[in-house]
Amino acid sequence: MKRIRIASALLLLSGLTTLVGCGADAGASGANGANAVSRVLPEAAGKNCAAGGEAFEIGNDENANDVLDDDEVKSTSYICNGTSVEGPAGPAGAMGAMGAMGAMGAQGATGATGATGATGATGATGATGAAGPQGAPAPQAMLGQFLSTQLVGGAVLTCTTTSSTSTSTTCSGMKLDGLDARLAPAEANAICNAIDGKGYSTANGAGTVASYVLWTGTAWALGSGSTAPMQNLTCNR
Repeated sequence: MKRIRIASALLLLSGLTTLVGCGADAGASGANGANAVSRVLPEAAGKNCAAGGEAFEIGNDENANDVLDDDEVKSTSYICNGTSVEGPAGPAGAMGAMGAMGAMGAQGATGATGATGATGATGATGATGAAGPQGAPAPQAMLGQFLSTQLVGGAVLTCTTTSSTSTSTTCSGMKLDGLDARLAPAEANAICNAIDGKGYSTANGAGTVASYVLWTGTAWALGSGSTAPMQNLTCNR
């Protein structure tokens, strides 16, 4: 908005005045007066217009050039710009409807591998699996003489006493897995072959037993019925 503050509103117009004296002759006509001219100039913000505006200047065109020169200005009025006053903010408007979802952007580059996490707690022990099949007997070292305890054909042979010479080795009070062995050449040779790789020299025992082991040709097995036990055995060396 603009407001008009008139600092001076004097418009000077020049004209001719004819005076007629009583009873006198009319005088000669006077010269024509100067024309009134005006101009509008921008007015900077200041004491005349706080927010700036325009200066409206008027005066007489004394030099008849149809332009209001600075020395011809007789009166100046100001048309000032209004100053804006910001009022309090109005209430927020209602939220508008959500716009349509934009197109999915291109997939970004794969990020760096993160640090390895801490080791988790040890899980519970699983159930014990079924037992596997029995393996073949391990090869047994040939010691060349009887010991108080040693393996013979997959069975544990124990001797109450042992003795050896350069030509023979003897086991007295012999047991195989805690049982008597049958008194027979097959059992005697099986034991001596396992001890020193040679046959037996002598074997003996007393009485009969109902629980004993016998040699099947490949392994020791429980016998049935009663038999004479082999309690002492001498093997050749």
